[in-house]
Amino acid sequence: MHDKELNILVIDDNEGIRDSLKTYLTQLGHTVALATNAQEALTKFDAGHFDVVITDSSLPLGPETGVGAKIAKAIKLQSPDVPVLMVSGDQKDKPENVDALLAKPFRLEAISAFIEQSTSPK
Repeated sequence: MHDKELNILVIDDNEGIRDSLKTYLTQLGHTVALATNAQEALTKFDAGHFDVVITDSSLPLGPETGVGAKIAKAIKLQSPDVPVLMVSGDQKDKPENVDALLAKPFRLEAISAFIEQSTSPK
């Protein structure tokens, strides 16, 4: 369990996944903001301070693909030290600007392990 409350941004168009992650991370003592698409995610990121970002690889943005990787790139350009975890049902290779790739379906413990590993003092 992490001994520091973190601000975490969860980006996923699937309401069930968003709600499950929010419930789980809140129970661990973290503050969670939710976004359903790239525009909402980047607006919230710009307006707040986040310690970790968890994004889906595929988000609605018209016919465009790879939206999760574009979000990760925008976040890293603005805040290179913020860890980005991407969850994906079909992506096999970890995109640039993504710190870890987690395949769906995933275990919630894998999310907390990533948070612990990526935010612990080096």
